Amino acid sequence: MPQSGSICPLLHAGQSQLSEKELARAFYHRGNAYNEKEDYDRAIQDYDQAIRLKPDHADAFSNRGVAYGLKGDYDRAIQDYSQTIQLNPNNANAFYNRGNAYRSKEDYDRAIQDYDQAIRLSPNRANAFHNRGLVRFYQGQFTASVADFSKAAQFASPSLYRIRILLLYIAQARSGNNAQDDLSKATNGFNLRNGRDLWFPCI
Repeated sequence: MPQSGSICPLLHAGQSQLSEKELARAFYHRGNAYNEKEDYDRAIQDYDQAIRLKPDHADAFSNRGVAYGLKGDYDRAIQDYSQTIQLNPNNANAFYNRGNAYRSKEDYDRAIQDYDQAIRLSPNRANAFHNRGLVRFYQGQFTASVADFSKAAQFASPSLYRIRILLLYIAQARSGNNAQDDLSKATNGFNLRNGRDLWFPCI
């Protein structure tokens, strides 16, 4: 991904010499750089410009949704992910991220529907299985939750060992122990920045 330092000269010095497509690309990549720096307001401003120049820029909608989600504005995030899906129905990231936004709003049924779609499009996606397992745990669907965590463990890298720990907390929940707090502790920090995925293809 281009660094913001290589993009800024294009935006500040030569906008009149760039095509709208090139400008949209520059704003998009700078927005990604701001997103990585956790400067979400500036990221959103750049994605706004990229979308203004290229209204069918699905990836700009998707990553603007990421920025809104990380600011806690889940409704706007959902709107952007929905627009991404309308433009690109095969974007598994958008379904996964929209599922995360619905999960944050405690709209668990819609979250599961989106995780289902993310898994359909990307069957080896460990984080989608993991997060669907969390939602099913919250709904009391312990058997289905265990199945999802087991799938996540199957596809995850060894560093994601916490998934295996979650299976123990599920067993505790079945025994009537207070697993809800334990589950929160086990998953704390599991997903980088709430498990969102940035999407970085060039336009």
